[in-house]
Amino acid sequence: VKHTSIAYVWVLLMAISPNLAIPNGLALSPAMGYNTWNDFRCNITAQDIIDAAKMIVSTQLNRIGYEYVNIDDCWAVSRDNKGAIVPDPERFPHGIKPIADYVHSLGLKLGIYTDRGKYTCQKRPGSLNYEIIDAQTYASWDIDYLKEDSCYASDDHHTAFDQYGKMRDALNQTNRPIYFSLCGWNTWYAPVGASLGNSWRIAGDCNTWSNVLNAIDSNAPLYHYAGPGGWNDPDMLLGTSARAASSLTKTRSRTMFNQWAVMAAPLLIGSNILHLPPYDLETYSNTEIIAVNQDRLGVQGVRIEGGNLKNIGSIVAVVEPCTENNPSQVWDAEFKNDHHSLYMSFDITNRNLIYGTVFDKDHRFKIENNKLLIHNLCVSVLPDRKHIYPYECHLVEDQESSFWFNEQGRFYTNIKGEEYCLTALPAEMVSTTNIWARKLYDGSVAVIFLNNHDEPAQIECNTECFKKMGFDGTEILNIRDLELHKNIQTLQLPGKFDPTVEPLGGSNIYLIGKVQ
Repeated sequence: VKHTSIAYVWVLLMAISPNLAIPNGLALSPAMGYNTWNDFRCNITAQDIIDAAKMIVSTQLNRIGYEYVNIDDCWAVSRDNKGAIVPDPERFPHGIKPIADYVHSLGLKLGIYTDRGKYTCQKRPGSLNYEIIDAQTYASWDIDYLKEDSCYASDDHHTAFDQYGKMRDALNQTNRPIYFSLCGWNTWYAPVGASLGNSWRIAGDCNTWSNVLNAIDSNAPLYHYAGPGGWNDPDMLLGTSARAASSLTKTRSRTMFNQWAVMAAPLLIGSNILHLPPYDLETYSNTEIIAVNQDRLGVQGVRIEGGNLKNIGSIVAVVEPCTENNPSQVWDAEFKNDHHSLYMSFDITNRNLIYGTVFDKDHRFKIENNKLLIHNLCVSVLPDRKHIYPYECHLVEDQESSFWFNEQGRFYTNIKGEEYCLTALPAEMVSTTNIWARKLYDGSVAVIFLNNHDEPAQIECNTECFKKMGFDGTEILNIRDLELHKNIQTLQLPGKFDPTVEPLGGSNIYLIGKVQ
């Protein structure tokens, strides 16, 4: 597994212009607040928003940085005869402006939701071709934060960038500073994200622990795109309350918070805010971990030990010359390869053929006229013999690049007159432990040890591990436990630190610095 040194990251970030973000002066540190979606889903009312704002104040979360109260989908129902967006008259009988006024009276800020497509994810009116009037409407309501989703919208990259750019420009033209949150659920937003908004979603919704692991893995290579003014967004936080629409165990919920802090991610509470469990309040009130998240250096943490935590399989998309006695090239009618006892599946998000140990809903391969299809697209190999993608069959110029199925159970294609077969590879091993590190403004390093194994694990960070944090391997270090709020060890390098971390998503988070 290739690991990253945060010393290298620091040099890299210094070479990147700090002026990439949209010029609204916002998001100098990751956003903090609350969002309704993981809590209420569609069942929101004006009173819920008012009560949520009251709860943030009564719990004193506002005093430690939580400032946004964000309304997600389902607040709008239509447009009027001038094209202006219309709030649900039953759930928001007085509209949005009085809610904004009340939230502001508490010293908080109000956020709202739209979509770059024709509809929102819940089929409410989207902002496609209404960017200017919507931005003007939100500004007239004194909105402070806008989340724009990507449902019912083109997945073409340039179209998406153009549509988000239209909303960015429309918001800037209002002369009201409105935090702009892109919600496109893909890593390919990261390279251009800072030119479009203040944060950009890099993975799908986090509703389960599996989703959380996927978001962590997706964010790992994207560290150099984040910084003051614009941040990678792995999604909103999940709490422990069963009253919320989605929740995690106590262990995993706290690990999510700790990991998000090290990844410099927005901290938007998704627990049941009106009946916030004491455990969640304790998690979200940890000011030492919040300080890590809000650190003014603005460097995203990097994975220095371990690899992907979630992996339904490695890319199976390799083609090799067909050989008669190669069991890795033989597939059955369910697209299973007995040589590795794994099924072939398709990752819609990343457009890869992959392995899975389970037969999931993305298995939609079929053989039609002996040709391999998925979603009525032809599975084809590019001339480089490395990349295999599904294309609309009529767009495949060289029909020989499509895969065909023969009676021996092989998917084959012809490349320059030679037969190549789709060949299974052993699935890449999934890491059960990770160490991530984040350099802070004062020279110290925030470090999280994460254990996804089903047994407690002693996770070792040796001298080489500390060198990846930017230490030279000869220092005396102070190690502070940010959950226990106390210094726990002085370590002389060369040496090692190997804390025991609880299982099933447990984590320990530390602040490590040189002893002066």
